[in-house]
Amino acid sequence: MDARDLRQVIYNLVRNGLEAMKKGGRVSIRTYQCGKAVLLEIADTGGGIPREVMDDLGEPFVTTKKFAAGLGLAVSIRILQRYHAGITVQSSPHGTTFTIAFPLPDNN
Repeated sequence: MDARDLRQVIYNLVRNGLEAMKKGGRVSIRTYQCGKAVLLEIADTGGGIPREVMDDLGEPFVTTKKFAAGLGLAVSIRILQRYHAGITVQSSPHGTTFTIAFPLPDNN
């Protein structure tokens, strides 16, 4: 994956997490290998993503913020698709975790 693209994805997800924590909190980043993929987790301790937004999450212009375009996650998903990486989200009222799975190359 191109370093500029990776920076953009991480920036978008970390920024979203920071903006979700209006009264402080923590954003954590963790990487680890799981089977034939490297996983990158970005988690925050914000208030979570409302259930009614989850189904449309990642679509352009979908946002929970008052003054935002709703493009950061959509752009990140498009970037990840170019590299055949997947992204999942888990959210609760105690925080949100995005997990990106980068497939490892076969060494056959």
